[in-house]
Amino acid sequence: MSDSQSNRMNYQKEAQVIRRSILLDAPLSQVWNALATSEGLASWLMLNDFQPIVGTRFTFSAEPQSNWNGIVECEVTQVDELHQLAFTWSESPARLIRDGAAICCDD
Repeated sequence: MSDSQSNRMNYQKEAQVIRRSILLDAPLSQVWNALATSEGLASWLMLNDFQPIVGTRFTFSAEPQSNWNGIVECEVTQVDELHQLAFTWSESPARLIRDGAAICCDD
């Protein structure tokens, strides 16, 4: 294995976690409603049948693409109302626990 291949593989392992912080000039309840309700998520992400209940499986759905059926399988893993929401997602239910999102809100 060449040095560049080794570096690329290490980068891919480290790139599995993406963190992003943003400051929004809005009341916490408004931000939470956009992130943790079915209607809020649909307004900026994808249609869904989301419910903020730990253990609930839900789907995001969008227009199918040539190599994607338009469905994302998800499961809610954490809810602390107004403060934290986490869920997994995957195009394949077999990979459901590998990918995910965690959203934290601080006032």
